[in-house]
Amino acid sequence: MKLLSAIRPAEPAVISIVGGGGKTALAFSLAREYAGQGRRVLVTTTTAMFHPDEVARPALIPYTFDRFFLGPVRDLSQIESGVEPGEILLAARSQKSHKIIGYDPGELKEALPFFDAVIIEADGARMKPLKAPAPHEPVLLPETRTLIACIGLDCLGRPIDASCVHRPEIVRELIGGGREDPVTEAGLIRLAADERGSFKGAGRGMDRVLVFNKADSKALTDQGRDLAGRAKEEIKGLSACLVTCLKDQDAPVKAGWSDFKSQYTTWGGDAV
Repeated sequence: MKLLSAIRPAEPAVISIVGGGGKTALAFSLAREYAGQGRRVLVTTTTAMFHPDEVARPALIPYTFDRFFLGPVRDLSQIESGVEPGEILLAARSQKSHKIIGYDPGELKEALPFFDAVIIEADGARMKPLKAPAPHEPVLLPETRTLIACIGLDCLGRPIDASCVHRPEIVRELIGGGREDPVTEAGLIRLAADERGSFKGAGRGMDRVLVFNKADSKALTDQGRDLAGRAKEEIKGLSACLVTCLKDQDAPVKAGWSDFKSQYTTWGGDAV
């Protein structure tokens, strides 16, 4: 199943993505699907993100875009007129080394009318599969309609330390455990359920979607399916929970459920 078929983002399509475990890959996967619908798509950030052409990544996950713009939001209208339906524009205010520096939410709001879909990275994870937000995170655009929290399943069983967790001290505070204790399924559910955790700052009217990414094996897919089932029972206010393998561009959603408009639907087996 495709991502947009599973998530069914609210319109206008303003999507913010937080967390770790493939956030940038998820942003560009969504952008490709929107572009395939003939949409004019903006991908950007309210913090900073690695320039996708300058960071090592799995070869099977292309971070494709058609145009790249550096400059203030007020100048976006000039390049926007050249973005055709079905094209993706990657935009940021400036670039520092291998990272692009994004826009403040107040100024980014000005760009929303120019595009059919806007996809925003709203925090950083230093390429770790798991993270907890710092006091200043996430940096959310209030106009966000869909907030996606991403977690990499490859964190399971690994120590809650800097080897796989960004801000491990905050994660340990929220889910319990010490530096050498492993990340557990119960811990991930606690992190996503805590108001200081994965969906910190979610505003009224934002659909909340939890994504367990990197289901790159049957074992991880099975664990993701179990987690999606627990999320349905233990996390209030979720609109959907997906288990994904973004290397599979044709069918990235391997399991999960959605509960949009009181239409509860599951994919990938009866365990969810």
